[in-house]
Amino acid sequence: MLIRVPLSWLREYVDVTVAADELGHRLHMSGTELKGIERAQWDKIWVGRVAELEKHPNADNLSLATVDYGDARRRKVVTGATNLRPGSVVAYAEVGAAYVDGHTGERVVMKPKDMRGIKSEGMVLSEKELGLGEDHDGILLLDEKLRVGAPLSEALGEIVLLLELQPNRPDELGIVGIAREVAALYGTTLREPVVDLLGPAAPKGLDVRIEDPDACPHFAAARLENVQIGRGHHELRDARARTAPPRIRPARGAWRNPRRPPGARGGAPEDAGRHRPRPAAGDTGDRR
Repeated sequence: MLIRVPLSWLREYVDVTVAADELGHRLHMSGTELKGIERAQWDKIWVGRVAELEKHPNADNLSLATVDYGDARRRKVVTGATNLRPGSVVAYAEVGAAYVDGHTGERVVMKPKDMRGIKSEGMVLSEKELGLGEDHDGILLLDEKLRVGAPLSEALGEIVLLLELQPNRPDELGIVGIAREVAALYGTTLREPVVDLLGPAAPKGLDVRIEDPDACPHFAAARLENVQIGRGHHELRDARARTAPPRIRPARGAWRNPRRPPGARGGAPEDAGRHRPRPAAGDTGDRR
C-alpha cells in the first residue's frame, strides 16, 4: 500500500533534523520501502503583495492589481477576482510560469495577455491554479507574514515521502505511525496527538449488541447528525492539500450514500460510544 507522508506534517509529531533524502534512505533500510520523493515545482511563482487595486477602465467586472514581488519588482495584473484588497498577500505568476488552467485542468504556461486594451503582465493565482485544491472562485490569500519576493516553493513548498507499506506493518498506517517509526530510528520523542475517546455507552438511536464476545470482543460506533455538504474545515482541506497528488483532489468534504434519501441529513457527533460485552464472573473483561 502506497502512502504519502508530507515532511512538514511529520515534523508536527517528531523532530526531523536530517534532509529528506537521508530520512527516506534510513526508512528504506529499516524496512519501510521508499518509492520516491515529491517536491513542489512552482518555478517563476512568487509571494507577492497587492500594492494598488483599481477598476479596469474598460470593463466593470475586471480590476487592475499592481503586484509587488520583491526587489523593487512590480507588475500590473488584470483580474476578475473580487476577494482582493490593497495589502493582500498572493501567489504571483510571472510570464513563463507553469500553472493549472482553472477551467480545463490542464497545465499551461503563462503568457502576457491583452485584456480589454490593457496588457496583463502575469497572474495572481487561485487554489486550483496552484494545484492545491478545487477552489477557483477567488484568489488564494496567503499568510500576510510571508516574505514578499520569496519563491512560493520555499514559502509553501511541500516535500512528500512516497512510502510502500507491507501487510505486516499496519502500525505505520497514517502520519503518527510513520512518526513513531522515525522516533524509534533516531531515538527521539514521539509527540502523539490528543484525541477524544468514544464514551462507554452506545450512541443514542443505535442498538449496539455483541452476540458473540469470543468472535468480537470489542465494537466501536458513532452517530453523526446535521452533516452539511460543502467545503471542509480548513484543517481537513490542509490535510488533503498536503497528501493528495497533483490533479487528484477531493472536490467535497463528504460523500453521501446514494441509498440515503436526499433530504436526510446526518456534522459533529451528537453522541458516540463503545460497547464491550459484560465480563463473566471472575473475568476482567480484557480480551486484547
